[in-house]
Amino acid sequence: MYTAFLILILLRPFISPEAFPAAGNIYLNLLLICLCVLLCRLLLNRTRNPGTWLTPLLPAAVFTITMLPPALSGNINAVNLFINQLAYFSAYLLASMTDRKRSLPMLEVIAAAGTGVAFLALYQYLYGFRHLSEYLAANGMNGGIARDYLESRRIFAPFVTANALAGFLAMAIPLRLIRRETALLPLLLITPVLLLTKSIGGITSLVCGAILFFSLSKHRFKKHGFAVFFILAALAAVVFIFRSAGNQSPLLSLQSRLLYWKETISIIKASLILGNGPGNCAGSVSSFAHNIFLQLWCELGIPGITAFLWFIIFTAHKACGYIRRTGDNLYLLIFCSWTVFLVHNLTDFTFFLPQVSFIWWLIGGILISAADRNTAGSDYRLKMNEKGFLFLQKLVGHKNKEQQCCAEENKPGCKASA
Repeated sequence: MYTAFLILILLRPFISPEAFPAAGNIYLNLLLICLCVLLCRLLLNRTRNPGTWLTPLLPAAVFTITMLPPALSGNINAVNLFINQLAYFSAYLLASMTDRKRSLPMLEVIAAAGTGVAFLALYQYLYGFRHLSEYLAANGMNGGIARDYLESRRIFAPFVTANALAGFLAMAIPLRLIRRETALLPLLLITPVLLLTKSIGGITSLVCGAILFFSLSKHRFKKHGFAVFFILAALAAVVFIFRSAGNQSPLLSLQSRLLYWKETISIIKASLILGNGPGNCAGSVSSFAHNIFLQLWCELGIPGITAFLWFIIFTAHKACGYIRRTGDNLYLLIFCSWTVFLVHNLTDFTFFLPQVSFIWWLIGGILISAADRNTAGSDYRLKMNEKGFLFLQKLVGHKNKEQQCCAEENKPGCKASA
């Protein structure tokens, strides 16, 4: 069943409920069944005091509960949102209860999904746009966002927008770095695809993730920080220049988002405390506020946005505390991936897309799982997965041979360090 869950994680980014509703419903049902079985097995075998592992889950549980009253009212949008959130919370709960031996393969599968998504998007750029052009011409569709993407050649498959694709790839890149020995070729594919989305928000969120990594990592990595920041900033500048020459100018995009935010704030004022309910915050142009906090406040009111802020602050506090105690840079990359998603959702709406949001909640559960254990950081880095590969901390630099020998489980001939 655990293997089936890994397969479902791998497939999640490729199944868009917006484009293929029937496939999305089938996937969601299979996912809920799989999560239910795995959670029952874990709970039956749980030996720890429930208070020790339930307490860290309280913020996420409260946020999920705030979605229940609108769902009970019979609103179809609220029901769909609650069912999806139930799947997210179940995945979060499962990941938070999973040991390191099983959580690391989850991260590898997410990284592999990022590579697969990049392949599909590249195919769209090389061949798919031609077929899209023929389809639009045959059906007399001369306008809309599809035509804009076609003219600007902004790739978006398998998502509904180029920004959603960019947000997912930006979140996948830090996870791809966990296995440094196999990261180069996938990154040579993912990075150009990220640029072809021409998403300033996606690249900016990745820049913020890089700043976070070099700010919290050990001092020996910080000398590389300026070079990485300069490269990413240069890439963002290139995207800005290319976007300025087309129909989707970054300045027009910024003006649109300011309009979305202004309209959402007006809707919030009409129902400040309890919110307007899921799906009831559409403006004159867009159904989304393009800001995760504004939209949650608009839909769920003060209880919902307060619970979500509690969850964010709680998780970030746990993660930063663990990083300071252990200096675990593998864990820091996971935290950067989780943070990249949040930064991107300050100007976008992938939080409300199951293709991306499910992955983010799963990563959050893995963060809590590691941070909640009072063990040494090296314990997290050196556990083996089912195939027997040893996950070391070698992410940016490398240890000397004596340190590696002592870090592995007392290999013969190894002398303890003084």
